[in-house]
Amino acid sequence: MEQKAFAVTDKGNKFSIPVVMGIIIAIVKIILSAIQYKYFLESYRASMVLFISSLLIGAILLFVTGSMQKKKFGNTITIKEAFQAIFIAILIVVVSNFIFDQVSMKMDPGMSERIYHGKVALAKTTRNSAQKIKELTEEYQQELKQPVSIGNMLAGLLNSIIKYSILGIIFALALGRNKPTTA
Repeated sequence: MEQKAFAVTDKGNKFSIPVVMGIIIAIVKIILSAIQYKYFLESYRASMVLFISSLLIGAILLFVTGSMQKKKFGNTITIKEAFQAIFIAILIVVVSNFIFDQVSMKMDPGMSERIYHGKVALAKTTRNSAQKIKELTEEYQQELKQPVSIGNMLAGLLNSIIKYSILGIIFALALGRNKPTTA
């Protein structure tokens, strides 16, 4: 009997697709973040466009992850199975990006100042720019006074996991159906 390398209906390893897709999505998002950090931080609009593009690409690829898992399961997948696959990919993506962001901030201590200058440049183009710049300056000064703590960093990580998981639940609901029970 001939064995196939990757049979569509093979339910053997339910983690292969989510892990591979999680790594692919993480790499794509890290590349986009690196481009954003290197070239676009001082242009807040361009930075936000790249950030939103990165989120959309990530969301689309998470949906593709669930779709691929559904196909692997013979086009029938429960909501739980769909969410499990998407959640594994989410964990890989969020944790990888979190680590990349922390390393980037350590390697470039002027990053937060460049972000601040980008926000100020954008604020100059709006009505009440003097007031907005004053508010931005106060926020930035407060950020500088607050020490970076592991608790705050982990809270941010958990916040990202929760936000992406909500999206994952929505995708799982769209992809999954409760399997019919046979009597």
